[in-house]
Amino acid sequence: MLPARFHIGVANDCIALKTNLITPSYISPEMKALDQAAKDAGIVIMNEIGVDPGIDHMSAMKIIHEIKAKGGEITGFKSFTGGYGDFVGYANRDSLSYRETYGLENIPTIYRGTLRRPGFCEAWNVFVELGMTDDTYPMDSTKTLTPRTFLNSFLPYNATATVEEKFSLFLGEKRMDLYSRFEWLGLFKDEPMVGLDNA
Repeated sequence: MLPARFHIGVANDCIALKTNLITPSYISPEMKALDQAAKDAGIVIMNEIGVDPGIDHMSAMKIIHEIKAKGGEITGFKSFTGGYGDFVGYANRDSLSYRETYGLENIPTIYRGTLRRPGFCEAWNVFVELGMTDDTYPMDSTKTLTPRTFLNSFLPYNATATVEEKFSLFLGEKRMDLYSRFEWLGLFKDEPMVGLDNA
């Protein structure tokens, strides 16, 4: 559950303590640079071993190896992760970097995607627009934060409007169909947020 940006520190500790490390996070250039140090320490540092990335890699390589073992030629590769029902697909990071990993250097098409419910990207972009995904800004007194006060801290100041009204104005008429998603998330609740222990 540790954010990916802290994994390098953990990896360096694992190298020093000669302890194996497995994470579901993508392989960053900084993590890749530790490859030789990990080998010299006699340990395994294995990244991208989760659901996505992870199980998708293993199932992909199983299929690729089976095709190649039968003498088949792969002319395109598309992979999606997700569930059943009504979904939309969108690109999941840089697919081209997996050409070498999958042994498909000369393939003309390689696409790794993620399946999400319709409206997911538009709703997530609201968080981005509000500045909620910017982790460079420290927040004080988080012990007293509720989902409602957290949301309100990112909305434009208005002395008379409620949080719901300000959020509706921020969304605008064209995006009001997204409102129920944030309501479902509980962003308007005025209860303490679980797991915030820092002052």
